[in-house]
Amino acid sequence: MVDLFVFSGLLLAFALTSRRLERVWIGAPIAFTIAGFLVAELSSAGFDLPPSTVHHLAEAVLVVLLFHDASNVHLADLRAESGIVGRLLVIGLPITIAAGYAVGWLLLPVPSTGLLLLLAAALAPTDAGLGAATVANPVVPLRVRSVLNVESGLNDGLATPVVLAALALVAGHYEPGGLVIDLVIGVVAGAAVGIVGGRWMTWADAHGWTTNGGRAVAMVALPFLAYFTASLLEANGFIAAFVAGIGFAAVAAPLAHAEDAGIVVESLADGLGAAVWYVFGATIGPIVADIAGWEPILFAVLSLTALRMVPVAVALLGSGLRPQTVWFIGWFGPRGLASLIFALLSIEELGDEEGVLSAEHRAVLATIGLTVLLSVFAHGLSGTPLADRYGRWFSRERPRVEASGSVVEPG
Repeated sequence: MVDLFVFSGLLLAFALTSRRLERVWIGAPIAFTIAGFLVAELSSAGFDLPPSTVHHLAEAVLVVLLFHDASNVHLADLRAESGIVGRLLVIGLPITIAAGYAVGWLLLPVPSTGLLLLLAAALAPTDAGLGAATVANPVVPLRVRSVLNVESGLNDGLATPVVLAALALVAGHYEPGGLVIDLVIGVVAGAAVGIVGGRWMTWADAHGWTTNGGRAVAMVALPFLAYFTASLLEANGFIAAFVAGIGFAAVAAPLAHAEDAGIVVESLADGLGAAVWYVFGATIGPIVADIAGWEPILFAVLSLTALRMVPVAVALLGSGLRPQTVWFIGWFGPRGLASLIFALLSIEELGDEEGVLSAEHRAVLATIGLTVLLSVFAHGLSGTPLADRYGRWFSRERPRVEASGSVVEPG
């Protein structure tokens, strides 16, 4: 109970002081990670949440995150930047996963194909929240901000099937045919829930049947309805939640991006996200502290630099973007909440009956944790100064490709 007591008090304190804390570079990731780690290390009882509870928390947060990110993607942005975003997702993301697998095989004492795939796929998605200083900075050209925003909204959903396949491979129940069928049914179930729910909400709003609060509650219910619909069909509930977000935004864009309803969903996502950072500090933080060799550290550095920036450069060859822009997009791919959730999901899935993890699995968790922690500080500290520097270059050079594109301001 100590861990939940501390988290509740910290969440209240952070919510009431968040503006002042942001001035000294203390955001939710740093605050809650440190708090969780200290509770696990200093409490006589340790961190007493069972692995099953951690697993269910991670599942709930991932469902909300996938829906929220997908529904937040403006279709106008996606249409306008489909060429560049398509390159990043169809070319860059697979190269990132393949390169992460190869470097993990070379550096880490992890012979398991499934665990290496888990490591590579878990660290492939980028986090728009950690990149807010860039995505929301008006000195950065709108087109570049839009590309980063859309990419981060979609890449976690695309990485999820790979992560789930990796977990199935390690657990010994990997069946390619079954996974494909689960994926297809999940897509269909998610699309049906998102589209029907979006049209129903639009109709109810137009006819005065609902309120602002009612719309917000509906947007919270939709991702879980999609998830449980797919689960009842024994299909992939996470993909269903992701596709439901896309379908909802496609048929109910004004409601999906409305500020009043969006605030409630975003607040829920932020609160659940804080819980994930707290659990991360308590469960994976001690593992990171125990396994702090040079190999995980080197992998973390490469993951945030070469393993992100080289695939981006390859994907954007021939796009017409200047090298400064390619470098900028490549650097601002922070790793955050999605990576942590994938790591937490693996704890109950791959631990034994008493929750004990193998040495190889602990090495993977430590590497993911180190990468995310390094990203929090590196991208947090560099976001504003590098965005300002890039903005000055753009104002001076006015490159044609970066300045073109019909996009709308992110909501």
